[in-house]
Amino acid sequence: MWWVHGDARWSGSVAVGHLLLRAGALWSVFGLLLLVPPFRWVGRGVYRVVAWSRPHLPGRWFDPSR
Repeated sequence: MWWVHGDARWSGSVAVGHLLLRAGALWSVFGLLLLVPPFRWVGRGVYRVVAWSRPHLPGRWFDPSR
């Protein structure tokens, strides 16, 4: 995932954090946590596992070719 805002670009879990910051009051708390250590480090690991597992997870939205 990429988040582009003006000249700034973020990818992975940091992009998710920026998305959540703009998603509303409760979600912005989670977004802020994803942007600060040590939560950022944990988020990076979780994002990698989910990205790697995408083809194996159920659900049509994981496969863009469908």
